[in-house]
Amino acid sequence: MSEKECPVEKSFKERFSDEVICAYCNTTCEGACDAFSPQEILVPKDIDREKLTGAMSHIEYKDGPLEPLKIIGEQVSPTGSVRKNVGKPQTHHIDPEFMLGMAKVLTFGASKYSPRNWMKGNDITVPYDSCMRHLLAFMGGEDDDPETGENHLFSAGVNLMFMYFYYKNFPEMDDRCFGDKYEKD
Repeated sequence: MSEKECPVEKSFKERFSDEVICAYCNTTCEGACDAFSPQEILVPKDIDREKLTGAMSHIEYKDGPLEPLKIIGEQVSPTGSVRKNVGKPQTHHIDPEFMLGMAKVLTFGASKYSPRNWMKGNDITVPYDSCMRHLLAFMGGEDDDPETGENHLFSAGVNLMFMYFYYKNFPEMDDRCFGDKYEKD
């Protein structure tokens, strides 16, 4: 459970008192439920529709004992600021420490090779092999890469990013050797 109160849930709770029920944990969690999404909440079917103003005027109604209310395309903060972020990736779920660790590994690589050298492309098995070496070292009990001084998992993450980049931008360099790409001698 999160210690912070979700501002969207707080806004609804202020409008509907204790009538607001989280769509995910089915309680009046007041935003403490980690799975809470501002895109859908459940409220009792007999809620006073006259209370639905502002952001709540952009909703869909459904039948049932509890009705999902889906906010169409906007989030409204408790201060009234409107953002069209509903349905977009929620990047706040990404661990900032992991992102910074990957950035440190990339910074090390930029000084060892050249900035953005990895973007020139390579066979997909090159970062795969590197990723696996970092994972095996980590699983073998070595937390940090002796060369970079950073956690092996940061380097593995960087290599996964390289693999995806090569897969997406250099399909001609996809040298995976299993599945439909496998060529028998």
